[in-house]
Amino acid sequence: MSVASSNQSAVFPALSTSQIQSFRSALFMLPLFIALFPLMLRLADYPAPWFDEGYKMNAALTVVQYSVYGSSSVDGLIPFDPGISGGPVDIGLTALGLRLFGIGVVQARLASLVFTVMAVLGLFSVMSFIYSRRVALISLLFMIAFPIINNDVGFLLMGRQVLSEIATLAFISVGLSAWFQGWVTRRVIWGVLAGILIGVGILSKTQVAIALIPALGLVGLFRCVHDRRLRFVWLAPAIIAVGVFLLWSVIGQILTPPQIRLQNQVMLLDAIRSNLITPLLGSGLTRASWLIVMLMTLPCLLLFLRWMRLRNRPISNRQWGEMTLAAFLVFSLLWFIFLSIGWPRYAFIPLIIALLLLPRFFLEAINYLARCRFHHWQYSWIVVPLLLLGLGVNLKPILTHPAENNAQVMADYIAQQVPTSAVIETWEWEMDILLPEAHFHHPHQLYLFEAIRQFSGRETFDLGYDVLQADPDFLIVGNMSAWTGIYRNQALDQFFTKVVQFGPYALYERRR
Repeated sequence: MSVASSNQSAVFPALSTSQIQSFRSALFMLPLFIALFPLMLRLADYPAPWFDEGYKMNAALTVVQYSVYGSSSVDGLIPFDPGISGGPVDIGLTALGLRLFGIGVVQARLASLVFTVMAVLGLFSVMSFIYSRRVALISLLFMIAFPIINNDVGFLLMGRQVLSEIATLAFISVGLSAWFQGWVTRRVIWGVLAGILIGVGILSKTQVAIALIPALGLVGLFRCVHDRRLRFVWLAPAIIAVGVFLLWSVIGQILTPPQIRLQNQVMLLDAIRSNLITPLLGSGLTRASWLIVMLMTLPCLLLFLRWMRLRNRPISNRQWGEMTLAAFLVFSLLWFIFLSIGWPRYAFIPLIIALLLLPRFFLEAINYLARCRFHHWQYSWIVVPLLLLGLGVNLKPILTHPAENNAQVMADYIAQQVPTSAVIETWEWEMDILLPEAHFHHPHQLYLFEAIRQFSGRETFDLGYDVLQADPDFLIVGNMSAWTGIYRNQALDQFFTKVVQFGPYALYERRR
């Protein structure tokens, strides 16, 4: 060895095989992290904070202010409020952001960025197990680049908001990756870990369990038929996930006062009847919903045709993984079409799975038409356009969104002009995080479920709400209250005087 080469070795010591592999993996995933760049831009303004997001931010704020998992208003605390539609992990991490960095929309949304990155890593691991790292990269870029549906259903768009779907997707994807690892190592601990992670994910968005638990149980039972020795590895995720959900339910029952517990049970049953198990039988599906149904159906049909062609061959772990995702899609389709309320956001997680499965068939079609298989360098001809398309699709609405944040402008006005002791009536839950010291009164969540039933039945809104029940000094009308008409014009004209309006937000003062 020459003196020059020995000096070079001293300056650049040899890397171990594991270090080289880690470096290559990080380099391989670089396009994904570039595609996630839009997550961090204008986080306070786009999308504008809204009703559902405000409800969850109120729950996080309640944890910070009162150390109670629930919601709060001038009516008091509602521990374990089922209207939150979130879980202890996502609400807790959002509360931690508020505690560490201060109270505000950006601070609350930081937790969602963490879950979005976690979901990307988990989904990449799942798709790499089923196919390959190259296909996984293309699948995720395709999913990120897919146009936003109905102006509210898109991976990065959901990942920017304080909504539970992205947290659920993160935990389920990492849980599935752990379960698949157990198939390879044949160790029970991976099945247990998968069950815990999936169970935590279900706590954040319980409706996912309607399709996911049957899918995990069905695949686990089929695997038991093929290999009874690893029965617990196959069945652990479904069993433990249900156990985690039941344990949290018991904890909630114990820590909730009896009177509130009864109210919560009534609210939960009404939510199930209005949103999750409805008699609509598909009548609530919109054009956007049917588009999502078609996107979910297409990979199921293509996978079925492939399995029929390969039905006489032994089933590999990769194919079992593919079947797990397909089973989840099938159960999700049945629920979404026939039992759910049919709103596009309710199918967000199965839509993401469908978008991840589709690129594999596109690649197979290209290989078939080209009469050859892609070499590794040729994948850049797909990766680069998908990356640029993803950046364009997600950056355009962020950069073109109006600079003025009407909710924040209204909050600033109220902070300067309205006494902090005043009771403010509003159905715009997003105002709570902007005015944490204000005394807000919100209509009970049961009015929301009634509004959903009237909307699904194509009825005219008539909620019969008493706007004076909390004896308010002021009232804020925004998007939610204007859409449902919960504050009737007759009551506004009779008891209130309009003070100011910023965009959709109007402030009224009570005439005494």
